[in-house]
Amino acid sequence: MNYTYSQLKGLNLLLLNITHEAVLGFNRFGETVFANNAASRLTGWTDKELTGKRAHDIVGCDCDSRSGLLKPDDVINKVLQDGQTRRYSQWTLWRKDGTDFQVQLSCTAWLEDKKIIGALLFFRDISASI
Repeated sequence: MNYTYSQLKGLNLLLLNITHEAVLGFNRFGETVFANNAASRLTGWTDKELTGKRAHDIVGCDCDSRSGLLKPDDVINKVLQDGQTRRYSQWTLWRKDGTDFQVQLSCTAWLEDKKIIGALLFFRDISASI
């Protein structure tokens, strides 16, 4: 079955938005280029507010850099550098309103022609199960 670019784009958007897992896409500079509905719902940011922001500005904390805590931007930057997927069974993220929530989080390289062009951050709220 042959699909047009427009049909494939529409299908990709549909798949991104029907999943319950939040998805944020970052370019090679670590700036958000897309977010699905679940990401907007969980973080409290609108799609327009998310675009162009770094992960730390969206879901990061104001923790002291000396605390040793790994920040979302650190994970994304590592993936952008080496292409290795990172997975975390429990991570704390913060919403726009300042409340926190627990997630399972993974970050993987976004590849095009075998070159890293960005990173994809996936997370799922696990607050109710812990």
